[in-house]
Amino acid sequence: MAEHAELIQTCDEAERRYERAGREEAEEAYGDFADLLGSGTEILAELRDHYGSTLEPERAEQYAAAFARAVRARLPSFALEIEET
Repeated sequence: MAEHAELIQTCDEAERRYERAGREEAEEAYGDFADLLGSGTEILAELRDHYGSTLEPERAEQYAAAFARAVRARLPSFALEIEET
């Protein structure tokens, strides 16, 4: 995850911009935030799926569930998105 720390930080900053945005800027700020969430979610899903593909199916399911729990705990902004992928 260290190699993606900048993306996570940028996403956090975009979320704060959205939360502080006035009515006129909110739609654009949310779009920027959503784009970053999408990029981060893709990276997380690739990491999860790549490792999961090395496991037996039952273990892969357990791993995916544990991965989702870890995302909820450590990267809550990405939690809903990762659970839907």
